[in-house]
Amino acid sequence: MSPEWCWTVIGSAFGPLLTAVTARAAAGQRLFPTGWWRTAWSSDALVTTSVLCALLVLLTYRFEGSPLLPAVCWLAITGTQLVLIDLTCRRLPHVITGAMLLGGLVLLGHAALRIGETGALLRAVTVSGVLFVAMLVAAVLVAPRIGGGDVALVGAVGLYLGWVNWPRVVLGLLVALVLAGVTATVLLAVRRIGSGERLAMGPAIVGGALMALSLP
Repeated sequence: MSPEWCWTVIGSAFGPLLTAVTARAAAGQRLFPTGWWRTAWSSDALVTTSVLCALLVLLTYRFEGSPLLPAVCWLAITGTQLVLIDLTCRRLPHVITGAMLLGGLVLLGHAALRIGETGALLRAVTVSGVLFVAMLVAAVLVAPRIGGGDVALVGAVGLYLGWVNWPRVVLGLLVALVLAGVTATVLLAVRRIGSGERLAMGPAIVGGALMALSLP
């Protein structure tokens, strides 16, 4: 097995952990209590692990040989956790979004040193900051439609999109908006949500970023 494909093994280890953290978030408990790493297998954990491993296999195939692979896989792991929690209880915990951001800085920083792309890293940090400020302003103007978790998450995924280029940033945001719009339309049509109810934006933001990054 090549080093790149080890991410699929890492994914299988994260599956039960992501399930346990999601359950604690839904119950309003501490996300990472003492002994938080001790998890048990269950049907939910099996589903989460299968989905996460499948996602990591696709990303590894797409980015094999690319210095961006570790960062994209970390985005998928932390993004999957945020999606699960947001769908379960409409939360985007800052501790996990922070892990997405800090892990991205470390992995992209390593990639920049490895291939001499400090300009790409600087652009990534700049995009992250710009998107965070822009979303913060938008949240103040249209609150409570946009929550603090959404603001932080857009800033975090902007780091990964910004590494590529500015057009990819725009594409990621547009895809996220389309996904959110389609999801809201469908949920309203089947009366799963009301017209004034807040939509979980985490899946659209993470999905938009991963889809934009995966395009050639």
